[in-house]
Amino acid sequence: MMQTLHSRLWLMAASFIAICFLGSNQAQSQMYPPQGRTLQFMGRYSTGLYNQAAAEIVSYDPATKTAFLISSVAVRLDALSLADPSNPTLAYTIDLSPYGSAVNSVAVKNGIIAAVMEAPVRTDNGSVVFITTAGQFLRQLPIGAQPDMVTFSPDGKKVLTANEGEPSSNYSIDPEGSVSIIDISTGVNNATVTTLGFSSYNSRRQELLGKGVRLFGPNASVAQDLEPEYIAVSQDNTRAWVTLQENNAVAVINLTNNSLVDIYPLGTKDWGRGLPRLEKYTMDNRPLLGTTSAGQDILLGGFSGLWFEGMTEDGKMKFLTHPDRGPNAEPANLGGVNKRPFALPDYQARLVRFELDPTTKSIEITEQLPLFRADGVTPISGRPNVQAQAQGLAYTDEFGVDLFGNPIPNDEMGGDMEGIVVAPNGTYYLVDEYRPAIYHFNEDGIMVDRFIPMGTAAAAGRTPGTFGTEVLPAVYGQRRNNRGFEAVAIEGNKLYAFIQSGIDSPDLANDNTSRNANFLRIVEFDIVTKAVTGEYIYPIFERAQTCDKLGDAVSLGNGKFLVVERDDATGPNARKYIFEINLFGATNTFTNPPALGAGKTIENSTYDELIAANVRPVFKRKAVHLPSIGYDQSDKVEGLAKINDNTFAVINDNDFGVGGSVLPAVPNGLITVNPTPVVLGIISFDRSNALDASDRDGAGNTASINFRNWQNLYGLFMPDAIASFSADGRTYYITANEGDARDYTGFGEERRVSDATRVPLNPQFFPNASTLRQDGNLGRLQTTSFINPGTLAASSPSTGDLDGNGTFEMLHTFGTRSFTIWNTEANTVWDSGDDLERRTAFLFPNFFNVSNSNNTRDSRSTSKGPEPEAVAVGTINGRTLAFIGLERIGGIAVWDVSNPHHPTYVDYLNTRSFNAVFNYPTEGDLGPEGLTFVAAEESPNGLPLLLCANEISGTISIYQINPPMVYVNAATGNDKNTGINSLNIPAGTGPKKTVQAGINGVANGGRVEIAEGNYPETITINKQATVIGAPLRNSQSVVTINGGNGTTLTAIGTDNSIFQRINLGISTNPSARIASIPTGSSGNIVLVGNAQIGGSNISSNIAASYINDANDAGYGTGRFLFAPTTPPAHNLALHLNAQSLSLPNNSEISEWNDVSNNNNNAEQSMRGRMPLLSTSSSFFNSNNSVVFTGGRGMAVKSNGNLNGGNEKSVFIVFRTGASLAGYQTITELGGTNSGFSAYIFNGQIYFGTWDNSILYSSRIVSPNTTYLAQMNYTGSRVGWSLNRITYSAPFNDNFIVSDLSDIGIGSVASGTRYHNRVEPSMFAHPFAGQIAEVLVYNSSQSEMRELTFAYLNEKYNLNLGLQPLEKSMDTEWELYTEESITDTHNAEFGIYPNPAATQAAIVFPTNIEGNISIHDVMGTTVGEYTLKNSNRLSLDITTLPTGTYTVHVQSGGKSMVQPLVIVR
Repeated sequence: MMQTLHSRLWLMAASFIAICFLGSNQAQSQMYPPQGRTLQFMGRYSTGLYNQAAAEIVSYDPATKTAFLISSVAVRLDALSLADPSNPTLAYTIDLSPYGSAVNSVAVKNGIIAAVMEAPVRTDNGSVVFITTAGQFLRQLPIGAQPDMVTFSPDGKKVLTANEGEPSSNYSIDPEGSVSIIDISTGVNNATVTTLGFSSYNSRRQELLGKGVRLFGPNASVAQDLEPEYIAVSQDNTRAWVTLQENNAVAVINLTNNSLVDIYPLGTKDWGRGLPRLEKYTMDNRPLLGTTSAGQDILLGGFSGLWFEGMTEDGKMKFLTHPDRGPNAEPANLGGVNKRPFALPDYQARLVRFELDPTTKSIEITEQLPLFRADGVTPISGRPNVQAQAQGLAYTDEFGVDLFGNPIPNDEMGGDMEGIVVAPNGTYYLVDEYRPAIYHFNEDGIMVDRFIPMGTAAAAGRTPGTFGTEVLPAVYGQRRNNRGFEAVAIEGNKLYAFIQSGIDSPDLANDNTSRNANFLRIVEFDIVTKAVTGEYIYPIFERAQTCDKLGDAVSLGNGKFLVVERDDATGPNARKYIFEINLFGATNTFTNPPALGAGKTIENSTYDELIAANVRPVFKRKAVHLPSIGYDQSDKVEGLAKINDNTFAVINDNDFGVGGSVLPAVPNGLITVNPTPVVLGIISFDRSNALDASDRDGAGNTASINFRNWQNLYGLFMPDAIASFSADGRTYYITANEGDARDYTGFGEERRVSDATRVPLNPQFFPNASTLRQDGNLGRLQTTSFINPGTLAASSPSTGDLDGNGTFEMLHTFGTRSFTIWNTEANTVWDSGDDLERRTAFLFPNFFNVSNSNNTRDSRSTSKGPEPEAVAVGTINGRTLAFIGLERIGGIAVWDVSNPHHPTYVDYLNTRSFNAVFNYPTEGDLGPEGLTFVAAEESPNGLPLLLCANEISGTISIYQINPPMVYVNAATGNDKNTGINSLNIPAGTGPKKTVQAGINGVANGGRVEIAEGNYPETITINKQATVIGAPLRNSQSVVTINGGNGTTLTAIGTDNSIFQRINLGISTNPSARIASIPTGSSGNIVLVGNAQIGGSNISSNIAASYINDANDAGYGTGRFLFAPTTPPAHNLALHLNAQSLSLPNNSEISEWNDVSNNNNNAEQSMRGRMPLLSTSSSFFNSNNSVVFTGGRGMAVKSNGNLNGGNEKSVFIVFRTGASLAGYQTITELGGTNSGFSAYIFNGQIYFGTWDNSILYSSRIVSPNTTYLAQMNYTGSRVGWSLNRITYSAPFNDNFIVSDLSDIGIGSVASGTRYHNRVEPSMFAHPFAGQIAEVLVYNSSQSEMRELTFAYLNEKYNLNLGLQPLEKSMDTEWELYTEESITDTHNAEFGIYPNPAATQAAIVFPTNIEGNISIHDVMGTTVGEYTLKNSNRLSLDITTLPTGTYTVHVQSGGKSMVQPLVIVR
């Protein structure tokens, strides 16, 4: 069940994004549900200080159940008792003014409080004060300037402070930012302080700027400019991440030795397009490429380039690719020299065309075009060209050998092809790694030319032209072996070839220059003039993390490209990126050769040295971390193509399935062949990611909710708070991307786009600048700016001035209005896009983007929107929840981040009073600044809590966390806080709970009832349980659980669980999953309900594409089922299952064993009356059946358990025979006095129930048709169902309590009743059909009936949908009561139903010839008919009035009469 991509879904998603908030509809209410479903407001404490930074940070001590709150301006610490979370009270206050001028943060751990203090002169070094939770002063220690945050390591051994070091208001003093680490492992009295600054980066300023770190303070060094804001420590206590908010970066600290590891830029978010989403397609059924000399087959693969050729008329995507040099093993040391083994030395290079069908998810290879030399005859192979010098030096390839170690000849034109483009004239250009070379082929695959570095032939002592036309700079001949050209792109007539890894310049035999190079080269080649016209320098900063090579590139136009960088790893933490680069502003080193110092080359220079030499490398920004969106299965991402502006494709080089093979010491002709998939990835930048950038974008420049994308506008993440958490054994960090501008008396960077003086725009990038500057567009948006006209604080790509000439090519917003999950190398794993802003817009349209100090609608759209400020993470019942505080509009958003790559929304709650006057106590909670999670085991009420410090209102708000939907803890069986209802939290305390039982220590698991409602939730379940929705209504579930774009249901562990009466749904996003059973999990999930996409039911076959289970590689062995594989066992009194019979086909059956273990076996001792076994019947989905045709039948001995009781449910799966004439007993339970029966009479099926009263219902059936019939008595009603067409009616007798007659299967056993006669005979009126299964329950419980119905429906492939219950009378049924039954025992024809309403049938035992007439009570003929050689006449009586009629039949000289009653 692989992932799927439907073009229709793309269109649906695009349509949905276009929905306007002001026109809210049902789809929006599903996507943005009401607030407060998980967070429950408990209580509030107020400092009484409004807008005085009186409640910025709160921390919690579990031992004393006390929260500690700092009031910065008041310079005090408040201790709040949370013994009653609904009524927090002040326990005591500590005056902190003796220790400093302001207190900025507080943390508590193991009975110790740490508070950080500003110095009286805030630019001086501050301090940390330690106090016990009893209020006793311990110690004060000096730390860096202006400490802004303090935290304990998880083990409590270290305290860390972020010392922001902000400048003075006039910027005359700018202290260095720092991080202090206080080791208290041996006690506070023995504490030691280590303060880490950033002075080591002062000499790397240009490198940081090139990476995207913002450094722009007036005259500030790097150490002064970096301002630590917040700290998160990894759960293993080894690393600390420090946000550098104004710098849009994080610093990483190694806590094992208290050292600075690195500074990571956080990059930008492109407001011009959506966020990336991936669909993967495996290329199956690849053809044979060749067979080795030892007989090993190798399939086509090794694809190392990609080009999109368009769409077919039927919607398929057409691609062009090519293998590299053919299958080869790792270099083998043969004779003391490393040589490259080729598995297929005669492999011929080729182009490969294939098509992707997004609907079927299939890839078809449509063409292989072989490549030839210019003579059109000589194949171009993948063998090396030349060995001009010793290995590792210029113009030298590896030696090629076969799999036996025998040398193979060079091919002067051989190519290790690594990229392809199609020129405007339709010819092909490929690049290779050997020389490196640029190949040109015509449309037929014949080489036109090959362009190589100058000096190649001379170095080899060969004739010029032997290896190609020498036009490339000679230094390219110094490429490292197999690290030549790896990527190629084309823009108009200019081709750009990218060196894979740094050139070895200076050239060293060990290639150390290349291995340590921080720069690659891009050569610009004019395909018309056949000349090099440019060269650009590409910085590969990621080399420090072993990401040292490129994969491919594609042009975006106007000098912009996407480029793949990669390492050799696989998995979620692999380093595989797509970067966006821009040649604008970069130095053309071909036309402007750099003047570097002695011994210096581009490759061995630092970034700062290049800038000093007036060499500006290309600008680059990270667009995608491929493993984070799911493309992590391969180490070689070597193909990249553009489909449209927002859709791209990638493909992997699978090394033909022989990658990493190592020959034995004595080569034997064999190579290791491992089936390695080729995976095409389609990346769509379509996850919603827009912003409302103006407060005047409505009609007439009024406020409006207006989300749009803008080209060349980027968001700076600039996080404030940060938290860490673990998932699948990996550490992740989560940030609230507030954004922050520097604004001082002596310096201010924030200006509106309308300010043309401070925000000059480059017309090449902003041709519509005057329109953009209008208030209704971007004119009102606050952005980065020049300090003074023409003077930028630090002109650099990180500030949007790519060429340093004083105009902006890119605009940047402060913050991204989102929260982001990062891996440990600052790669974006997931970002919330525009969800926070859109969600608050939907919930509070009249207060959209208001500030925290006024209710002016849309006022914050121009600057940071809802402004995510605070973040906390906590684990509840095995799920990791993230809490995001929104500083401006207020409120807290909750997301489940247990799967960091696919978080799911949980809740949002805003306890602000929008209509209040802004003064305590009427305004509620304003300006969430700090969040603290309290685990259930540490909570005063035993339930998880969230504490929120609200800076503006000066309040602490306490929330109880009622976890989302269902999660049963496998280790403890804890059933607290499971279940949910669709309503907002009611007043009072306690979780939203529903009926639960049997979780603790009970083998059959727990039960969780879900109230009626639509839940945009995700569920993880790891213990056996029954999760059941409210009763069905009109045969439909009234409970829907929809995980949106995530995975709705995740099943962990070995236990099986049932989800009943529930619709499990997802959005129309093809990446979403209805269910997933991850690796290591073997439990099955049974859904007795509907699978849905976008609110519509889908079949199980379609649903399979959105489910990951045992049918998919890389997932668990558990299965997702749409019905139980066995029926419910409780109250099962009889179970006859033909599949349990182990006899040859057509065998007589003397005993049909009861598999319910009640020994109620069906028997027949008379030969000739024994039914026959039909094995693997196609009528019953290849299951067995028992054939009763020919006067056969069986009986079950009566007993009190089976016959008695006042509740019954009977299920029968049967197939009618060719004849429906006469009485045919399918089954009868009871006897002539009381019982159930199901039988056929002259073309109708009858269900009968009788005791003191008599009630029958009938409907027409067809011959040779399979049916599922159900009869049940619920205690007050009786019901019948045939293939989901149901009738039920009141029936209050206590039936089947006195008659202990045997039970008939396929015939009467010892007497029964029909609607028009009593039948006392044994084995009378046999069924002329087949029965596959019979179940009898001493219960009418609806859940049991639903499960049994689902079991039979799925087993026999009946496709009947959900079980209907308590349906009112269907017009297809006719009802018979005791008073209306006509005794036709001796009648020669029958009329049924009788009474009738609209239709009736006249049925004869045999075919007749005759005339039939109908007469009313006056004798008037109202209908005349003729019957010819038939036994049945169907009557339409809709035009006849109600009343009594007579039916006269004349046949064979004989007259017959029967009454007909019409009742409506």
